[in-house]
Amino acid sequence: MGDATFEARCQLLKEQYEQLDEQKKQIENTMERLQYKISKYENAIKTGVLTGTNRRIKYNMYLEKINGPEDVKKIKIDELPVLAQEIRDALLVRASKHGGHFGPNFGMVEATIAFTLCI
Repeated sequence: MGDATFEARCQLLKEQYEQLDEQKKQIENTMERLQYKISKYENAIKTGVLTGTNRRIKYNMYLEKINGPEDVKKIKIDELPVLAQEIRDALLVRASKHGGHFGPNFGMVEATIAFTLCI
């Protein structure tokens, strides 16, 4: 009874094993990337600086000093890209801690700064 399906069952189990093994490799790869990022942000928390391949970002050069639109208006125009980067970095840190989709927020950083300068 059921002896005729041994080969088919064995094949299904092998296929499932291969699928799980591939998923395991993907998970391990993702965990390695996350551990790398975690170490970068842990270091940034300690030093206040996030190091990248070609840049060093000093956190909150402007962001901590902003309490309202009038504070944004005091920043020189050529320094606004630094503020935009600080905002993006803060969004990324928050998303890495709390999860969620942050792509649309990244796209609205400059628009929000421009709007703030107009009000």
